[in-house]
Amino acid sequence: MAKTKYKKKKKGPQSTQSSSASPVKETTKSKNISNVVAMDAVDDFDRFEEFFTSNLRTILWLFAILSILVIIGAAVYALRETSESKGADELLAAKTIDEIEKALKTFPTNQAVPLAKLRLATLKFKAGDKKAALDIYSQVASTATPGEARDRAALNKAYTLEALGENKKAAETFERLGSDSSRPEYIRNEANYSAARIRLLEGDKKQAATLLKTIDFSTPGFWSLQGKMLLQRIN
Repeated sequence: MAKTKYKKKKKGPQSTQSSSASPVKETTKSKNISNVVAMDAVDDFDRFEEFFTSNLRTILWLFAILSILVIIGAAVYALRETSESKGADELLAAKTIDEIEKALKTFPTNQAVPLAKLRLATLKFKAGDKKAALDIYSQVASTATPGEARDRAALNKAYTLEALGENKKAAETFERLGSDSSRPEYIRNEANYSAARIRLLEGDKKQAATLLKTIDFSTPGFWSLQGKMLLQRIN
């Protein structure tokens, strides 16, 4: 009886290729996707940085106004249970220049007066009366008790000087705030970044870098991040 011969099927190159090529293709595909994601992230960052730079003054003022609103909100809560709550309510509820000025005349010694004056100064600035705003910010910065209102008034005084074209005075004011150890770190960071920004615009790259290096980059925050990015650009 003849033996039936069975031939072993040889695996052709096509089947061998298909078993080994799949992981290679997947790896390549993954790398391509990663590259696209990375490039998109860089593009998004560049677009944000370009937007931030071109709209810097508007962003800074929005940030200042938001800070004032947060301070006022905290003050309303703190003064709610005190004997001065009625006066504080009227001062902080006033929304127009006339309403605030009237409330200030009625309650000239209330604890909420500095906050009401901050809002008044901001309204006058927005209305185009920057010199009046500067006077009010200066007054609050020099007479208010240490705290959020005094710090914000001092910063806004410097921003207003810059808006008036007094860049040298603005930078000097920011620098004094940035070197004042009695101020909170986030206030000093904002001041030092702003001073560096003005110095850089004036061409003093060395002084700008010196100011930025005083910022504590290890502490997460908006101004420490901006300072770090600006320093990297300078270097």
